[in-house]
Amino acid sequence: MTLQPLYMWAGGKTRLLKHYRSVFPSLENYRTYVEPFFGGGAVYGSIVDTFNGVSFINDSNTELVGVLEALKTSPDRLVEESCALIDRVLTYRTKLDRKAAYYQELHAYWDEPTAGKLYGLMKLGFNGIWQTNRKSNGLFATPAGLLNRDSSADLVKAGLVKAWSAVLQNTQLSAGDYRDVVFPTKGALVYLDPPYRGSFTTYSTGFGDDDQREVVEFMKECVSQGATVLLANRHVDDDMFFESLLPDAEFH
Repeated sequence: MTLQPLYMWAGGKTRLLKHYRSVFPSLENYRTYVEPFFGGGAVYGSIVDTFNGVSFINDSNTELVGVLEALKTSPDRLVEESCALIDRVLTYRTKLDRKAAYYQELHAYWDEPTAGKLYGLMKLGFNGIWQTNRKSNGLFATPAGLLNRDSSADLVKAGLVKAWSAVLQNTQLSAGDYRDVVFPTKGALVYLDPPYRGSFTTYSTGFGDDDQREVVEFMKECVSQGATVLLANRHVDDDMFFESLLPDAEFH
């Protein structure tokens, strides 16, 4: 059974999972699962219920990993704080007033950031996009979304939060560069999902072709140490960028 993602994420893989199932190897053959670019976690959520080993999750976004850490250690507090923020915004009747309340809560988050506040803002933000700006000092600053829900219960599913908290107990979390993730490489299954090549979605980080080449080198190094690695990316104008870098890889 697939564990649904906790939040919307631009570039999330939920719609691709049905295609991934035919590509992913049997998890029975692995004791370690690694996602150095976690993002929205759709792939992890789709396999975690059938995986009995230890997982390693990393993302360069420290705020996002902070939400995951709060989910792991204090899910009830996360639900309480995020629901309180959402209900304060949705208590207003008009979208204009709700929008003003959202930005008031956003500015309060910048002054005193917590994982619960952030999770509430992510649920109300625009379309799973992650943006920052100068005023936010690098913190989450995504514009308000449609704000057309009735209450926090429509957005924060306590049962889903607790389910994620349970699976995260057997998961090592880290925030930083994907190359710094420490895990037992031999016999590991590694899923790499960096920002897509040529994508309009940047996640507030630049990621050019040199970065893509470095991901490929990381992939090769993991394979040389005994790991199985899957890399998700996209073609740009049907060129042979990845084929030229990975002549021995299997493409789907």
